[in-house]
Amino acid sequence: MIELTLPYPPSANRLWRSVPGLKSPIKSREYVAWLRAVAAAIPMAARSEIKGRFHAEILADRPDRRARDLDNLIKPILDALKPTPQGKGVIEDDHLSQPITIRWTGDEPVKAACVRVILTEAKQ
Repeated sequence: MIELTLPYPPSANRLWRSVPGLKSPIKSREYVAWLRAVAAAIPMAARSEIKGRFHAEILADRPDRRARDLDNLIKPILDALKPTPQGKGVIEDDHLSQPITIRWTGDEPVKAACVRVILTEAKQ
């Protein structure tokens, strides 16, 4: 089992940006900065820990009083835990997740909002 505390991710609408002249969107500056912060928050001992299928439980603090969709947090969080050209990840790939559970930690906003991720290997 791996437990991680990660910074709160940017809004799903702010992850990618279209650039005139490019066919594909690129990662936004905010998303790139968040990915760097996630990489720094993952202990070296946890990297490449889970091979194959895994269960993910995500506990998210509310950063403010705006209405937010929990499902928008899943994609950036699991993508940030995969290996990158810059280094090893915690999971082999996010397509191997089954099941995923996610919930708010409470109804009130938390000043230094974060997300806690608990990953466990799935029984094959």
